Amino acid sequence: MFAILLAAAVAAADPAQPPATPTTTVSPVAVTSGPTANGEKLVCWMEAPSGSHQKERICATQAQLDRSRRNAQDYMTQKKFELNKGLVGN
Repeated sequence: MFAILLAAAVAAADPAQPPATPTTTVSPVAVTSGPTANGEKLVCWMEAPSGSHQKERICATQAQLDRSRRNAQDYMTQKKFELNKGLVGN
């Protein structure tokens, strides 16, 4: 019975709709890397979504990783500045 319900739910899922991105735990070790079609370095790693032990392969270019890291650092710097000025947390 459960298998029939599961099959119906899978069949009803809209394949054009991308799944929601869950919060994830990141493994810092790159499992593969190589050049993309336009010559950028591609880095892939295994990542397990929150609440799951099933890891999935995630890939991004080195430029995307650098930009994401820089944005995170800028965000934390801004929040630290706001906290020191008393703009947040009151």
